[in-house]
Amino acid sequence: MATDETTAEDPYRALREHWQRGGYVRRPNPDRRGEGHQAYKKGWELRFVTFSPDDAFVILELLQRAGVPNGRAFRKNGRIVLPVYGRKAVSDLLERLETD
Repeated sequence: MATDETTAEDPYRALREHWQRGGYVRRPNPDRRGEGHQAYKKGWELRFVTFSPDDAFVILELLQRAGVPNGRAFRKNGRIVLPVYGRKAVSDLLERLETD
């Protein structure tokens, strides 16, 4: 998938496919923001989720090619999660993923 000429030119097309297969956004709860950073740590986060380490590597490569700053991958419930943190990064990437 990552070696296709189209994805080489536009990594967002391949990212969109991964996003549709397993991705979601975590938004902060505005009602809890006043609890302070020690009690409530959730911020803006977009997550790509996959079972395959090979897919995780492809997603990471595509994010880097697109210039999207991503966080460290981690395992959760037997899956591999690749996060993107920050309100601006999440909204910019989401906009690119949801357009044709």
